[in-house]
Amino acid sequence: MKKYRKQIKLFKNLEKKLSVRNKKRVKKVFIDFAEKIKKDNGDKFADEVKVVIDIDYKYLQEKFKDVLEIIYLYNFDEIIGTFKNAYNKKLSEKIIKGIRDYLLEDFNRKNALKKAKIMANTTKDKLNKIIVQAQREGWSHKDLVKEIMSSVENMSEYRASTIARTETSTSINTVSYKTSTSSGMKEKGWIHIGGKKVDRENHKALNGKWIPIEEKWDLGNGIYAEYPHDANLPASEVVRCSCLQIYR
Repeated sequence: MKKYRKQIKLFKNLEKKLSVRNKKRVKKVFIDFAEKIKKDNGDKFADEVKVVIDIDYKYLQEKFKDVLEIIYLYNFDEIIGTFKNAYNKKLSEKIIKGIRDYLLEDFNRKNALKKAKIMANTTKDKLNKIIVQAQREGWSHKDLVKEIMSSVENMSEYRASTIARTETSTSINTVSYKTSTSSGMKEKGWIHIGGKKVDRENHKALNGKWIPIEEKWDLGNGIYAEYPHDANLPASEVVRCSCLQIYR
Protein backbone atom coordinates (compact mmCIF):
# COMPACT_ATOMS: atom_id res chain seq x y z
CA MET A 1 0.00 0.00 0.00
CA LYS A 2 3.05 2.30 -0.20
CA LYS A 3 1.68 3.60 -3.49
CA TYR A 4 -1.33 5.01 -1.63
CA ARG A 5 0.46 6.78 1.21
CA LYS A 6 -0.67 10.14 -0.13
CA GLN A 7 -4.35 9.19 -0.05
CA ILE A 8 -4.12 7.61 3.41
CA LYS A 9 -2.28 10.60 4.86
CA LEU A 10 -4.69 13.13 3.38
CA PHE A 11 -7.77 11.37 4.72
CA LYS A 12 -6.32 10.63 8.17
CA ASN A 13 -5.29 14.27 8.54
CA LEU A 14 -8.80 15.29 7.49
CA GLU A 15 -10.31 12.92 10.05
CA LYS A 16 -8.23 14.44 12.85
CA LYS A 17 -9.17 17.97 11.83
CA LEU A 18 -12.90 17.29 11.51
CA SER A 19 -13.03 15.19 14.70
CA VAL A 20 -11.78 18.13 16.76
CA ARG A 21 -14.43 20.41 15.26
CA ASN A 22 -17.20 17.85 15.59
CA LYS A 23 -16.31 17.04 19.20
CA LYS A 24 -17.16 20.64 20.13
CA ARG A 25 -20.59 20.23 18.55
CA VAL A 26 -21.31 16.94 20.33
CA LYS A 27 -19.94 18.23 23.62
CA LYS A 28 -22.45 21.08 23.51
CA VAL A 29 -25.30 18.54 23.27
CA PHE A 30 -24.26 17.01 26.60
CA ILE A 31 -23.73 20.41 28.22
CA ASP A 32 -27.16 21.62 27.09
CA PHE A 33 -28.70 18.34 28.31
CA ALA A 34 -27.14 18.79 31.75
CA GLU A 35 -28.52 22.33 31.94
CA LYS A 36 -31.98 21.10 30.95
CA ILE A 37 -31.90 18.47 33.70
CA LYS A 38 -30.99 21.19 36.18
CA LYS A 39 -33.77 23.46 34.92
CA ASP A 40 -36.41 20.69 34.88
CA ASN A 41 -35.57 19.60 38.41
CA GLY A 42 -35.28 22.89 40.27
CA ASP A 43 -37.87 22.79 43.06
CA LYS A 44 -40.20 20.44 41.23
CA PHE A 45 -39.71 17.49 43.55
CA ALA A 46 -38.39 19.30 46.60
CA ASP A 47 -40.96 17.75 48.93
CA GLU A 48 -40.78 14.23 47.48
CA VAL A 49 -39.77 11.54 49.94
CA LYS A 50 -39.02 9.08 47.15
CA VAL A 51 -36.14 9.60 44.76
CA VAL A 52 -37.70 11.21 41.68
CA ILE A 53 -36.05 12.95 38.74
CA ASP A 54 -37.36 14.31 35.45
CA ILE A 55 -35.09 13.52 32.47
CA ASP A 56 -36.22 14.41 28.95
CA TYR A 57 -34.61 11.76 26.75
CA LYS A 58 -36.74 12.81 23.77
CA TYR A 59 -35.05 16.20 23.93
CA LEU A 60 -31.64 14.48 23.96
CA GLN A 61 -32.56 12.29 20.99
CA GLU A 62 -33.60 15.32 18.94
CA LYS A 63 -30.38 17.12 19.86
CA PHE A 64 -28.30 14.12 18.79
CA LYS A 65 -30.22 13.88 15.52
CA ASP A 66 -29.65 17.56 14.79
CA VAL A 67 -25.92 17.41 15.51
CA LEU A 68 -25.42 14.30 13.37
CA GLU A 69 -27.15 15.95 10.42
CA ILE A 70 -24.92 18.99 10.89
CA ILE A 71 -21.78 16.83 11.07
CA TYR A 72 -22.64 14.98 7.85
CA LEU A 73 -23.58 18.22 6.05
CA TYR A 74 -20.67 20.40 7.12
CA ASN A 75 -18.07 17.68 6.53
CA PHE A 76 -19.23 17.21 2.94
CA ASP A 77 -17.34 19.93 1.05
CA GLU A 78 -14.02 19.16 2.76
CA ILE A 79 -14.36 15.43 2.08
CA ILE A 80 -15.14 16.07 -1.60
CA GLY A 81 -12.17 18.44 -1.84
CA THR A 82 -9.85 15.90 -0.22
CA PHE A 83 -11.10 13.13 -2.53
CA LYS A 84 -10.43 15.26 -5.63
CA ASN A 85 -6.95 16.09 -4.34
CA ALA A 86 -6.14 12.52 -3.30
CA TYR A 87 -7.12 10.93 -6.60
CA ASN A 88 -6.59 13.87 -8.97
CA LYS A 89 -10.24 13.69 -9.94
CA LYS A 90 -12.32 16.39 -11.57
CA LEU A 91 -15.95 16.06 -10.54
CA SER A 92 -18.75 17.83 -12.33
CA GLU A 93 -21.26 19.91 -10.39
CA LYS A 94 -23.90 17.37 -11.42
CA ILE A 95 -21.99 14.51 -9.77
CA ILE A 96 -21.31 16.55 -6.63
CA LYS A 97 -24.96 17.59 -6.40
CA GLY A 98 -26.04 13.95 -6.77
CA ILE A 99 -23.76 12.87 -3.93
CA ARG A 100 -24.88 15.77 -1.72
CA ASP A 101 -28.54 15.01 -2.40
CA TYR A 102 -27.97 11.36 -1.48
CA LEU A 103 -26.27 12.37 1.77
CA LEU A 104 -28.98 14.82 2.78
CA GLU A 105 -32.09 13.12 1.49
CA ASP A 106 -31.29 9.44 1.87
CA PHE A 107 -28.39 8.77 4.24
CA ASN A 108 -29.23 11.52 6.74
CA ARG A 109 -32.92 10.72 6.86
CA LYS A 110 -32.35 7.01 7.44
CA ASN A 111 -29.35 7.08 9.72
CA ALA A 112 -29.30 10.26 11.81
CA LEU A 113 -32.51 9.35 13.66
CA LYS A 114 -31.53 5.70 14.06
CA LYS A 115 -28.16 6.60 15.56
CA ALA A 116 -29.66 9.36 17.70
CA LYS A 117 -32.03 6.83 19.28
CA ILE A 118 -29.13 4.50 20.08
CA MET A 119 -27.09 7.33 21.60
CA ALA A 120 -30.02 8.54 23.72
CA ASN A 121 -30.73 5.00 24.91
CA THR A 122 -27.07 4.47 25.80
CA THR A 123 -27.20 7.63 27.89
CA LYS A 124 -30.45 6.50 29.52
CA ASP A 125 -28.94 3.12 30.45
CA LYS A 126 -25.96 4.81 32.10
CA LEU A 127 -28.11 7.27 34.07
CA ASN A 128 -30.59 4.57 35.10
CA LYS A 129 -27.77 2.80 36.97
CA ILE A 130 -27.26 5.96 39.03
CA ILE A 131 -31.00 6.26 39.69
CA VAL A 132 -31.22 2.63 40.85
CA GLN A 133 -28.29 3.20 43.21
CA ALA A 134 -29.94 6.37 44.53
CA GLN A 135 -33.19 4.53 45.20
CA ARG A 136 -31.38 1.67 46.91
CA GLU A 137 -29.36 3.99 49.14
CA GLY A 138 -32.06 6.59 49.78
CA TRP A 139 -30.39 9.64 48.28
CA SER A 140 -32.09 13.01 48.43
CA HIS A 141 -33.51 14.50 45.26
CA LYS A 142 -30.86 17.21 45.37
CA ASP A 143 -28.02 14.67 45.61
CA LEU A 144 -29.45 12.63 42.74
CA VAL A 145 -29.73 15.65 40.44
CA LYS A 146 -26.18 16.66 41.34
CA GLU A 147 -24.83 13.17 40.54
CA ILE A 148 -26.79 12.91 37.30
CA MET A 149 -25.51 16.29 36.13
CA SER A 150 -21.96 15.34 37.05
CA SER A 151 -22.27 12.11 35.04
CA VAL A 152 -23.63 13.94 31.97
CA GLU A 153 -20.90 16.56 32.20
CA ASN A 154 -18.29 13.77 32.28
CA MET A 155 -19.93 12.30 29.18
CA SER A 156 -19.38 15.64 27.47
CA GLU A 157 -15.71 14.75 27.36
CA TYR A 158 -15.24 11.02 26.82
CA ARG A 159 -18.46 10.18 24.97
CA ALA A 160 -18.30 13.34 22.87
CA SER A 161 -14.83 12.30 21.74
CA THR A 162 -16.00 8.78 20.82
CA ILE A 163 -19.09 9.99 18.98
CA ALA A 164 -17.17 12.69 17.10
CA ARG A 165 -14.45 10.29 15.93
CA THR A 166 -16.92 7.58 14.95
CA GLU A 167 -19.28 9.88 13.05
CA THR A 168 -16.44 11.75 11.36
CA SER A 169 -15.11 8.43 10.06
CA THR A 170 -18.63 7.48 9.00
CA SER A 171 -19.05 10.65 6.97
CA ILE A 172 -15.61 10.37 5.34
CA ASN A 173 -16.07 6.73 4.34
CA THR A 174 -19.67 7.23 3.18
CA VAL A 175 -18.97 10.29 1.02
CA SER A 176 -15.76 8.77 -0.36
CA TYR A 177 -17.52 5.55 -1.33
CA LYS A 178 -20.40 7.36 -3.00
CA THR A 179 -17.91 9.60 -4.83
CA SER A 180 -15.81 6.65 -5.99
CA THR A 181 -18.81 4.85 -7.49
CA SER A 182 -19.86 8.05 -9.24
CA SER A 183 -16.42 8.76 -10.70
CA GLY A 184 -15.50 5.50 -12.38
CA MET A 185 -13.35 3.79 -9.73
CA LYS A 186 -13.17 0.02 -10.21
CA GLU A 187 -11.67 -1.41 -7.01
CA LYS A 188 -11.57 -0.63 -3.31
CA GLY A 189 -8.94 -1.48 -0.71
CA TRP A 190 -9.34 -1.81 3.07
CA ILE A 191 -6.81 0.02 5.24
CA HIS A 192 -6.69 -1.01 8.89
CA ILE A 193 -5.66 1.79 11.23
CA GLY A 194 -5.06 0.36 14.70
CA GLY A 195 -6.79 2.05 17.62
CA LYS A 196 -5.45 2.61 21.11
CA LYS A 197 -8.03 0.36 22.75
CA VAL A 198 -9.87 -1.34 19.90
CA ASP A 199 -7.95 -3.49 17.44
CA ARG A 200 -10.45 -5.73 15.65
CA GLU A 201 -8.90 -8.91 14.29
CA ASN A 202 -11.43 -9.16 11.44
CA HIS A 203 -10.51 -5.64 10.32
CA LYS A 204 -6.78 -6.43 10.52
CA ALA A 205 -7.35 -9.50 8.34
CA LEU A 206 -8.71 -7.26 5.55
CA ASN A 207 -5.82 -4.81 5.63
CA GLY A 208 -4.27 -4.30 2.20
CA LYS A 209 -6.82 -6.41 0.35
CA TRP A 210 -8.59 -5.26 -2.81
CA ILE A 211 -12.00 -6.28 -4.16
CA PRO A 212 -14.22 -5.03 -7.02
CA ILE A 213 -16.00 -1.87 -5.97
CA GLU A 214 -19.47 -3.40 -6.27
CA GLU A 215 -18.66 -6.29 -3.92
CA LYS A 216 -19.06 -6.27 -0.14
CA TRP A 217 -16.42 -6.97 2.48
CA ASP A 218 -16.91 -10.16 4.50
CA LEU A 219 -16.26 -9.31 8.16
CA GLY A 220 -17.23 -12.77 9.38
CA ASN A 221 -20.22 -14.01 11.39
CA GLY A 222 -22.57 -13.15 8.55
CA ILE A 223 -21.60 -9.45 8.60
CA TYR A 224 -20.95 -7.68 5.28
CA ALA A 225 -20.12 -4.07 4.45
CA GLU A 226 -19.69 -1.80 1.45
CA TYR A 227 -17.00 0.12 3.36
CA PRO A 228 -15.70 0.73 6.91
CA HIS A 229 -18.44 2.45 8.93
CA ASP A 230 -21.16 1.22 6.59
CA ALA A 231 -24.48 2.33 8.08
CA ASN A 232 -25.67 -1.29 8.18
CA LEU A 233 -22.85 -2.40 10.50
CA PRO A 234 -23.49 -3.00 14.21
CA ALA A 235 -21.93 -0.64 16.75
CA SER A 236 -19.38 -3.33 17.66
CA GLU A 237 -17.83 -2.90 14.19
CA VAL A 238 -17.73 0.91 14.05
CA VAL A 239 -17.26 2.53 17.48
CA ARG A 240 -13.75 4.02 17.56
CA CYS A 241 -12.91 2.20 14.33
CA SER A 242 -10.35 4.20 12.35
CA CYS A 243 -10.26 2.01 9.25
CA LEU A 244 -10.25 3.68 5.87
CA GLN A 245 -11.10 2.64 2.32
CA ILE A 246 -9.03 3.65 -0.71
CA TYR A 247 -9.81 3.32 -4.42
CA ARG A 248 -8.27 2.73 -7.81
